[in-house]
Formats: sequence, C-alpha cells, structure tokens
Amino acid sequence: MVKETDKMQKEFDTQAAQWPHVRKTADEMTKEEKQALHSAKGVWDIGKSHVQSDEADWKKEKELNDGKIKLFSTKCPKLKMKVFKAIIELDWDWKSVHKILLDVKDSPNWNSTLDWCEKIVLFPPPQEDKTAGTGDSWITYMRISARASKIISQRDFVSCFRSENSEDSALWIGTHCDVSTCPHAPKLVRAEQNILAMYLKKATDNTCVLTQITSVSFKGMILQSIIDSQMNKSLSNYAQDLTDKVNDAKAGRPTVRKTTSSTKSKSPEPKPKET
Repeated sequence: MVKETDKMQKEFDTQAAQWPHVRKTADEMTKEEKQALHSAKGVWDIGKSHVQSDEADWKKEKELNDGKIKLFSTKCPKLKMKVFKAIIELDWDWKSVHKILLDVKDSPNWNSTLDWCEKIVLFPPPQEDKTAGTGDSWITYMRISARASKIISQRDFVSCFRSENSEDSALWIGTHCDVSTCPHAPKLVRAEQNILAMYLKKATDNTCVLTQITSVSFKGMILQSIIDSQMNKSLSNYAQDLTDKVNDAKAGRPTVRKTTSSTKSKSPEPKPKET
C-alpha cells in the first residue's frame, strides 16, 4: 500500500513539474483534451443562461456586507443538480479584478478555501467552432484546503474552461474533465465540478459585479445533500476573501490569508487537527 502511494505521488509530481502544457494548435491537443473542451462546450449555454438569469428566478439564501454579497440557489433540470449563485459587488474597475481572478496560481494566497490552484494546459481561441466562447481555453487543477471543511476528507478538481470577453465583461465557464497530464494524487478524492461559471461585468468606471454559478459533486462516501448544505458557507467565505483581496490590491496592501495552515506544499499531507 505504501509503495502504491509512493508511486502515485511520484507520477503526480512528475506531471505537475511540467505544467502548464501549451497547445498552439488543435493538432497538438490530445484526444483527452479535445474531449475536455467538448465537455466544457456542453455546459456553456447552461452557465451563460444562469449567470444572466433574474434574481427572482432563484431562492435567496443569504445576504452579507450590506447587500454587496448575495447568495442564491435553484435546481437545474439540465444538470439534475442543485446549483448556487453568488453575486458579489466589488469596488474596483473590472479589468483589475479580472487580473486577480485569472491569476489562479496566486489564488491560495488569499482564497482560504484553496490549497493549490494552477492552470495545467493552455489552449488557443477556437478557430472554427465559436459557438461556445471565442476566447482562450484552459484546464485547471484545484485542491481544496484541508481546513475548508470539518466533515469531509480533502478533495481536488480538474476542470476545463472556455471563455469569452467583451469591452466591459469577461465570461468563463467550465466543467470537470479527466486528463493524463493530471493523474490522481494519493490520499485525495477526485471530486467533480458539474459547472463553474464566472461572469465579471463593469458597473461603473470604478466598480464591477461578479456573478458565479457553482455546482459540485464531492464523490466518495458522502451524501450530496450534506455538500449542498455547506455551499452557502463556502461561497460566503470565498466572496469575503475576494472582497478583501480586491480592497487590499486597490490600496496596495499585501493580503494575509485567513488561515494558519501552511498550504504551499504540492504534496498532500494528513488533515491537520482542528484547533
């Protein structure tokens, strides 16, 4: 068992050392990567519809920061899953916030729900089929913080995203995928993002609004209803972390992550004791 764990860790570390892979043309993509892009295309219209839908179509779950953070939920018939919506008003111009959100490698430094986040494959904009995003695409690896939940073991995700930008907004939508460039890490459960949609839009010259759609399957021996019950807390933490990061960046202040966990290591460690 120990040898198998060591083998898995070595294989994972070997692949991680090569990230990100850059595909300049479709001919350079693997069959798995083409399937990942196809899967992301499959949720594009669903995500786009949800981010643009009226608040009245959703059940309001929570409101924070004098209404600047709003959380909603609904059942998505097409996904056959419960999905969550977070609407976050941010006091900075949208292009500056966009840079923060796309700098995924820096995310664990301010996002207390993450231990590790990195783009592992980069794709060029689509040359022919532009019905599901006209911008760049990518595959991202995310590892949930060991302290993010007290009721489950640590999870990680591999998801493929497609994107589309305009003069005053950015949209990227993704879903889970399986690629050999990101093998399973030992002691972690590979969970799935059914959908993750991010829509950032300019409100004024100095403010913007982020709408995020999320639905996850954590896999393993845990009821989906338990995961759904924790989503409001998780999204609240993320929304507050992002708000703090934006305010700090705007003021030129360093951001201090709200955890004492040392999470920069790329090797999974046993879940720390809660203090």
